[in-house]
Amino acid sequence: MRAVNALPAALLLLAAGCGTVRHQVPVVHERQVRLDVAPPQGAVPDLEVAFVRGIVVVEPGAELAGSIEASVTAASEEEVERHAAAITPRVAVDATSGRLVLSLSHPEGASLAAVSATFRLQVPPQTALTIRTDSGDVSCRGYGGDLTVDTKSGDIDVTLAGGSAELRNQRGRIRLRGEFAAASLHNDTGRTELLCPGGIAPLVDVQQGTGPLVVGLREMQRLQCAATGEVRGWQLDPTVSVEWTETRPLDGEDLQVGTIGDPLGFASGDLQVRAAGSVRVSLVSLPGLQAPSPAAATQSSAR
Repeated sequence: MRAVNALPAALLLLAAGCGTVRHQVPVVHERQVRLDVAPPQGAVPDLEVAFVRGIVVVEPGAELAGSIEASVTAASEEEVERHAAAITPRVAVDATSGRLVLSLSHPEGASLAAVSATFRLQVPPQTALTIRTDSGDVSCRGYGGDLTVDTKSGDIDVTLAGGSAELRNQRGRIRLRGEFAAASLHNDTGRTELLCPGGIAPLVDVQQGTGPLVVGLREMQRLQCAATGEVRGWQLDPTVSVEWTETRPLDGEDLQVGTIGDPLGFASGDLQVRAAGSVRVSLVSLPGLQAPSPAAATQSSAR
């Protein structure tokens, strides 16, 4: 019989049974800071909000106002107090765009992940609003101006009461509802949900990558539609009809042109879609909302 050296096996048993390794969880200290936003006197035609992590919450207001709630973390009490004291709102005019830019000063020595901010803003409709963020979220309810949002991975959730929207995302979700005259949506891999407005003839352009696109139309609403991609594979609810009437070449692809929506409706706006992923279209019944008038439809087709 072959001889076996028992020493390594004994050492393994000793390490498994008796060698307990203790891991100490590092203590993280956190501080909350609340800051008031003091915009300049007079009308602000263009406002830009720039931040990295957190959320911007936008509500309608008669004049520009708001506050910032910032959270900062650090490894020690002394460090977190120093970082919290260094957080201040910045309000300056961008020399290139002329916009008033609202941002948050970042504490020296703190990582980007250590600071998160919640912007709560009341914005009047005459102020055009631009929001730029890396991974932050945007929530907008009832704003009636021109909104632009650009994020890499945050969620964009917007309900407008007028104006227009230009929403860009790379990996996060886009959701647009409410009343708006025009909208441009661009999403690379995230999910996009669009509910077209009623009562007006909207102009909507959607560029959708591999993420799913869900489009809701109102009852009695039918849109002029131009689309590229696998339009024959679109998922249409039984209440939705589509009629492709023309095919045109566009950048090496076939552009399908026709109408889509309620078969009893009339052309009441324009929907342009470029989608590489799945597309689903359905009719949505919302109490108190009406389809555009024939006059509005005529104005839309004239454009």
